[in-house]
Amino acid sequence: MSGPDRRAPGETGSTPVGPDGQTDPFIPKVTDPAPRPVDQTDPYLHQVGVPPPMADRPSAADHETSPEGRGTVPVQPVAASGSGGRAEEDDTGAVFGDTDVHAVITDAGTDTRPAVPAAPTGTPTAASAGDPDVFEAVTGPHAVVGQEASSRPADDPAGDGAHRTGTDQNEPYPDDMDPAAQPGTAWWRRARVLIPLGLLSSLLLLYAVDILVAGNDVPRNTVVAGLPLGGLTTAEAARVLTERGVPAMAAPRSATAGTVTLDVRPAEAGVTLDVPGTVEAASAQPLNPITRVWSLFGDRRVDAVLDVDQPALDEAMTGFAEQVDVTFVEGSIEIEGTTPTVVHPSDGRELDRAEAADVLQAALRTGSRQLVFPVLERRAQVTAAEAGQTLESFAVPALSAPVLLTGGEETTTDLTVEEIAAALRFGPGDDGSLLPWVDEASLLEGFGADAGQFASPPVDATFDVSGASVSVIPSMEGTAIDAASLAQDLMRVLRLPAPRESAVPLMVARPGLSTDEARALNIVDPVSTFTSAYDDAGVAQNIRIVAETVDGAVIRPGQTYSLNTATGARTAEQGYVEAAAPGEAEAAVGEGISPLATAMFNAVFFAGLEPVRHTAHSSYNASYPAGRDATVRYDDTDLTWRNDSANGIYIQTNWTSTAVTVTFWSAVTLQIEAVSGSQSNLRQPASETRSGAGCQTSSGSAGFEISMTRVFMQAGTGRMLREEEFTTSYDPTPRVLCVGAPVPPPVADPPPPEPPVVIDPEPTLSTQPSSSTPTTTAATTTPRPPPTTTAPTPTTTTTTAPTTTSTTITTTTTAPTTTSTTASTSAAPTGAPTSTPAAASAAATPAAGSSRPARMLTL
Repeated sequence: MSGPDRRAPGETGSTPVGPDGQTDPFIPKVTDPAPRPVDQTDPYLHQVGVPPPMADRPSAADHETSPEGRGTVPVQPVAASGSGGRAEEDDTGAVFGDTDVHAVITDAGTDTRPAVPAAPTGTPTAASAGDPDVFEAVTGPHAVVGQEASSRPADDPAGDGAHRTGTDQNEPYPDDMDPAAQPGTAWWRRARVLIPLGLLSSLLLLYAVDILVAGNDVPRNTVVAGLPLGGLTTAEAARVLTERGVPAMAAPRSATAGTVTLDVRPAEAGVTLDVPGTVEAASAQPLNPITRVWSLFGDRRVDAVLDVDQPALDEAMTGFAEQVDVTFVEGSIEIEGTTPTVVHPSDGRELDRAEAADVLQAALRTGSRQLVFPVLERRAQVTAAEAGQTLESFAVPALSAPVLLTGGEETTTDLTVEEIAAALRFGPGDDGSLLPWVDEASLLEGFGADAGQFASPPVDATFDVSGASVSVIPSMEGTAIDAASLAQDLMRVLRLPAPRESAVPLMVARPGLSTDEARALNIVDPVSTFTSAYDDAGVAQNIRIVAETVDGAVIRPGQTYSLNTATGARTAEQGYVEAAAPGEAEAAVGEGISPLATAMFNAVFFAGLEPVRHTAHSSYNASYPAGRDATVRYDDTDLTWRNDSANGIYIQTNWTSTAVTVTFWSAVTLQIEAVSGSQSNLRQPASETRSGAGCQTSSGSAGFEISMTRVFMQAGTGRMLREEEFTTSYDPTPRVLCVGAPVPPPVADPPPPEPPVVIDPEPTLSTQPSSSTPTTTAATTTPRPPPTTTAPTPTTTTTTAPTTTSTTITTTTTAPTTTSTTASTSAAPTGAPTSTPAAASAAATPAAGSSRPARMLTL
């Protein structure tokens, strides 16, 4: 600052003094208190570091004259820092300029912006570039315009020109200005990071050392079932458990179950100490840091490992239950014949056996001596008085007389007192009373055959086969007794004195298969058929009953069919006799139906359906096609298959005294071809020599394996869709030589592979074979060419009892190809009559007045 009484920068002399003998108030000293904060914004500088237009600068005329009359203070040209200063006055009247004045230092040390024009003398400014005292007081010591960046003040370490203000230049940095906390300091060198990391590292080191020192010994302060094992080796722990733990666990102890005290002997209950398992569990080092730290101050408890004999434990719980359980009886009414009596109530309790077993094991694991077995208490709701009231008000009147049941067209029947008694039920109500009701199912059973007088059952839709066509026989709705409404009315009538009656209400009964549902099944054509022959009267009798049962069955899409389920137990009461078909084990009542099972399996095979359970005969028999036979026995061997097509399946059976045919009707979507593979794994039978009157010679049969490929083709186009391979293994049957009897013929070779077979779906019966020559006939699933017949020469053999034969099915999907339709073939033994269209037609001629082929049975 310069003026009449001011020295220019650089001049020497005493400090200027004002008129009052004090230091010039316009030049604050470093030792003076820092000026109060003032508005440092320069309204004339619109952007920091850019000088405003000259027109916006204050002119000399706008400058005020100092009070001392010293004129205006000229403004020396300085390098502006981007912040000018407008004079402001504090509370004491001292006028200061903007204190946010900084020197802008370029790389060359000079300011390249235009200098600020000089202000008239006497105008106070924020700082003068030519007055180092003023500049130092405002911006800090030794701030010189144009000095090199390397010569920055000590209090400006960042070199950004932002200097501290204050009277004490040695004042330490505030917390927010700590260089260690500034962004330039690495985060990992800060104290708040290093201290936690150090503590964590120390804890991890101690944790690792603790685990290493522990080794394989039992961890410190370990207690198992009350036995201290901490610090012992595994061998020492095993010795302690054997000597002390086993006897302690086997010691008798008492348990309470309600009001009963039980004597519990764990060893007799099948619960003992597993010493090796317990040692392993106790010696396992805990990895949880909290657990390891806690073990320094308290016990580490480990449960003992038990060896439990579950059957013995269940038996022990049953014995305890016999001592604890008390039969619960609810207050009710009991009817003996037709006489009602009051049943007196009795509270009951029952040992919860499963929970009691868990309680026992839990106590033994922890070494606890306290055993409390849970008991389920049951309290009677109905008192004897309530039961007696219901007896007098309802039971006695209800059983006093029969009820006359009436229906339409003067139909009547009596509901007897015995039938009423069988249908009455009693139970507790919510308010403790005894409520009576009539059981609907028992009521309908009481009707018996009389139900037909009041109601007419519905008729399911079915199918009528006539020649090569099938039609739907419409369903019919029926009526059924409304048991719920009748039971409700009887509750009113049974309270009345005799005579009394009740009308039988009816409701509509809908058929299980309606006409529309039957038509939607799309059963329009025969899709497969197969015929099997036999020559035994007992076999024919049993097959007739089964064929009658199976005939007319409808299997909807997705349903699974079981032959044994369809027939039920085949007993003598149903007309079955003792019989055994070729290849079956031994004669039995209701057996001998393997020919029908084989015919059905082949119908499934050539219809392209999914066989679910299928068992071939244990040994090969020429009566059946090799690899496509099936045997059944009610108790253990079944034939089941699933309708995995999109259409329904209608089963039609035709039978005679020597043959049975099974035909499936549906919609033709597939053409199935059976390709027989060659035999493999040939095994010759052993020879046996027997004697006695019952000895029968036998040539025996060789054992072998044969594969059968089922080829799926699209109907109409013959395009191949996929293939399935069935592999069947037959066991050899022994060659039997009887003493004194002629030697049997030699063992026959396995049958040669069949030519490809495509089933003819038209339901026909082969001509009846002679009693000595069985035959098997096959037909096709697609419109067929004229049938041809070939006759390989299999040899009839005698076989032994069948056992389960393994059959392997492999499915292969191949690329679509075109396959020509193969003419149907059938195989029959030498000398057997073959089927002809005329003979087949004659065998299938319907009986007079019937559209279904005649079923001939000659015994």
